[in-house]
Amino acid sequence: FTATDLSGNIGQSQATVTVTDQTAPVITLIGASTITLTVGDIFSDPGSSVADNVDVGLSVTPTGSVNTAVVGTYTLTYTISDAAGNAALTVIRSVVVEDNAAPVVTAPANITVAATNAGGTAATQTAIAAFLNAASALDAVDGLRTVSNDAPAVFPLNLTTVTFTATDLSGNIGQSQATVT
Repeated sequence: FTATDLSGNIGQSQATVTVTDQTAPVITLIGASTITLTVGDIFSDPGSSVADNVDVGLSVTPTGSVNTAVVGTYTLTYTISDAAGNAALTVIRSVVVEDNAAPVVTAPANITVAATNAGGTAATQTAIAAFLNAASALDAVDGLRTVSNDAPAVFPLNLTTVTFTATDLSGNIGQSQATVT
């Protein structure tokens, strides 16, 4: 800086101006911040973009992992700092892996049994009891599941349809039917 008074005397002073990058980069997710998948799906992170007022070409590799073979919520964390050390706000992506498939219930083959009396045949009769216990259920995630049924205590004359039901740990319900005549 220079100044001259009315007598022509000149005074000088110096100052230094330092320009620094004081602005943090901004991370923007590509795609949704929460992604929902079904067990067994293939996951590929859609990625993110980074904008900075000085640095160009910044990119983020998130930390965290996703196991699509296991039901759960997984977190991917995106962080970065620019060359001046300004840290971006952390961005999170949640990946939810769900079990949406019902167990496969296999009902026994239809059967015909002799009536014990005019009222029909009790569910405890050997052939009917074996029929009711022959159903099975297999879930792709939870494995073998317990099977219940809606069989009456006494099977009346004619045809009775029995519904066999199994529920997996995620609440998905599978059913199958068979008949007793």
